[in-house]
Amino acid sequence: MPEGEPVEPLTVVLVDDAEDVRFLTRLALERTGAFTVVAEGADGAEGVSVIERHRPDVMLLDVAMPVMDGLEMLPIVRQLCPDSTIVMYSGHPAARLAAQSLDLGADAYLEKGASTRTLTSQVQEIVRTSRSG
Repeated sequence: MPEGEPVEPLTVVLVDDAEDVRFLTRLALERTGAFTVVAEGADGAEGVSVIERHRPDVMLLDVAMPVMDGLEMLPIVRQLCPDSTIVMYSGHPAARLAAQSLDLGADAYLEKGASTRTLTSQVQEIVRTSRSG
Protein backbone atom coordinates (compact mmCIF):
# COMPACT_ATOMS: atom_id res chain seq x y z
CA MET A 1 0.00 0.00 0.00
CA PRO A 2 1.44 3.41 -0.91
CA GLU A 3 2.49 5.57 2.00
CA GLY A 4 -0.07 8.14 3.10
CA GLU A 5 -3.13 6.09 2.13
CA PRO A 6 -5.59 5.55 4.96
CA VAL A 7 -5.34 2.17 6.68
CA GLU A 8 -8.55 0.27 7.31
CA PRO A 9 -9.13 -0.36 11.02
CA LEU A 10 -8.74 -3.95 12.15
CA THR A 11 -11.97 -5.72 13.07
CA VAL A 12 -12.36 -6.85 16.66
CA VAL A 13 -14.70 -9.14 18.58
CA LEU A 14 -14.89 -8.67 22.37
CA VAL A 15 -16.05 -11.58 24.52
CA ASP A 16 -16.55 -10.82 28.21
CA ASP A 17 -19.44 -11.45 30.56
CA ALA A 18 -19.07 -7.97 32.11
CA GLU A 19 -21.02 -5.51 29.97
CA ASP A 20 -19.23 -2.49 31.43
CA VAL A 21 -15.83 -3.99 30.61
CA ARG A 22 -16.94 -4.60 27.01
CA PHE A 23 -18.26 -1.04 26.77
CA LEU A 24 -15.07 0.59 28.08
CA THR A 25 -12.82 -1.68 26.01
CA ARG A 26 -14.83 -0.92 22.86
CA LEU A 27 -14.53 2.83 23.47
CA ALA A 28 -10.81 2.63 24.14
CA LEU A 29 -10.03 0.48 21.10
CA GLU A 30 -12.19 2.46 18.68
CA ARG A 31 -10.80 5.77 19.94
CA THR A 32 -7.37 4.77 18.59
CA GLY A 33 -8.72 4.63 15.03
CA ALA A 34 -6.84 1.35 14.56
CA PHE A 35 -9.75 -0.90 15.55
CA THR A 36 -13.47 -1.32 14.85
CA VAL A 37 -15.41 -3.56 17.22
CA VAL A 38 -17.75 -5.52 14.95
CA ALA A 39 -19.41 -7.72 17.59
CA GLU A 40 -19.49 -8.67 21.24
CA GLY A 41 -20.32 -11.80 23.19
CA ALA A 42 -21.39 -12.15 26.83
CA ASP A 43 -20.21 -15.75 27.23
CA GLY A 44 -17.99 -18.22 25.42
CA ALA A 45 -20.75 -19.90 23.41
CA GLU A 46 -22.07 -16.56 22.17
CA GLY A 47 -18.48 -15.54 21.47
CA VAL A 48 -17.85 -18.57 19.26
CA SER A 49 -21.02 -17.77 17.32
CA VAL A 50 -20.14 -14.11 16.64
CA ILE A 51 -16.53 -14.98 15.83
CA GLU A 52 -17.68 -17.58 13.32
CA ARG A 53 -20.01 -15.00 11.75
CA HIS A 54 -17.54 -12.07 11.64
CA ARG A 55 -14.09 -13.73 11.32
CA PRO A 56 -12.36 -10.77 13.02
CA ASP A 57 -8.74 -9.70 12.72
CA VAL A 58 -8.46 -9.52 16.52
CA MET A 59 -10.27 -11.20 19.42
CA LEU A 60 -10.19 -10.18 23.07
CA LEU A 61 -11.43 -13.08 25.18
CA ASP A 62 -12.11 -13.06 28.90
CA VAL A 63 -10.99 -16.19 30.69
CA ALA A 64 -13.74 -16.58 33.30
CA MET A 65 -17.23 -16.58 31.75
CA PRO A 66 -20.44 -18.59 32.10
CA VAL A 67 -21.57 -21.30 29.66
CA MET A 68 -18.09 -21.72 28.12
CA ASP A 69 -14.99 -20.01 29.47
CA GLY A 70 -12.30 -18.39 27.37
CA LEU A 71 -9.90 -21.31 27.68
CA GLU A 72 -12.58 -23.72 26.43
CA MET A 73 -13.42 -21.52 23.46
CA LEU A 74 -9.82 -20.73 22.56
CA PRO A 75 -9.01 -23.88 20.52
CA ILE A 76 -12.37 -23.60 18.72
CA VAL A 77 -11.87 -20.00 17.62
CA ARG A 78 -8.21 -20.60 16.77
CA GLN A 79 -9.36 -23.29 14.35
CA LEU A 80 -12.12 -21.03 12.95
CA CYS A 81 -9.76 -18.08 12.46
CA PRO A 82 -6.17 -19.33 12.29
CA ASP A 83 -4.80 -15.95 11.19
CA SER A 84 -6.59 -13.83 13.80
CA THR A 85 -4.72 -12.31 16.71
CA ILE A 86 -6.17 -13.71 19.95
CA VAL A 87 -5.61 -11.87 23.21
CA MET A 88 -6.80 -13.45 26.44
CA TYR A 89 -7.50 -11.00 29.22
CA SER A 90 -8.51 -11.67 32.76
CA GLY A 91 -8.60 -10.46 36.31
CA HIS A 92 -6.60 -13.56 37.28
CA PRO A 93 -2.82 -13.09 37.61
CA ALA A 94 -0.88 -13.96 34.49
CA ALA A 95 1.32 -16.45 36.33
CA ARG A 96 -1.68 -18.72 36.76
CA LEU A 97 -3.15 -18.74 33.26
CA ALA A 98 -0.78 -17.15 30.76
CA ALA A 99 1.15 -20.32 29.88
CA GLN A 100 -2.06 -22.32 29.51
CA SER A 101 -3.55 -19.62 27.26
CA LEU A 102 -0.48 -19.55 25.04
CA ASP A 103 -0.40 -23.36 24.87
CA LEU A 104 -4.02 -23.36 23.68
CA GLY A 105 -3.29 -20.89 20.87
CA ALA A 106 -3.52 -17.37 22.26
CA ASP A 107 -1.06 -14.79 20.98
CA ALA A 108 -0.92 -13.03 24.34
CA TYR A 109 -2.35 -12.84 27.84
CA LEU A 110 -3.13 -9.51 29.50
CA GLU A 111 -4.29 -8.85 33.04
CA LYS A 112 -7.33 -6.65 33.47
CA GLY A 113 -6.89 -3.62 35.63
CA ALA A 114 -4.46 -1.65 33.49
CA SER A 115 -5.61 1.70 32.15
CA THR A 116 -7.48 1.72 28.85
CA ARG A 117 -4.51 3.56 27.31
CA THR A 118 -2.19 0.76 28.41
CA LEU A 119 -4.62 -1.89 27.16
CA THR A 120 -4.91 -0.33 23.71
CA SER A 121 -1.16 0.16 23.32
CA GLN A 122 -0.54 -3.43 24.43
CA VAL A 123 -3.12 -4.77 21.96
CA GLN A 124 -1.61 -2.69 19.16
CA GLU A 125 1.86 -4.06 19.95
CA ILE A 126 0.57 -7.66 20.15
CA VAL A 127 -1.13 -7.28 16.76
CA ARG A 128 2.00 -5.74 15.24
CA THR A 129 4.17 -8.56 16.61
CA SER A 130 1.80 -11.37 15.63
CA ARG A 131 1.47 -10.06 12.07
CA SER A 132 5.19 -9.52 11.53
CA GLY A 133 6.33 -12.95 12.65
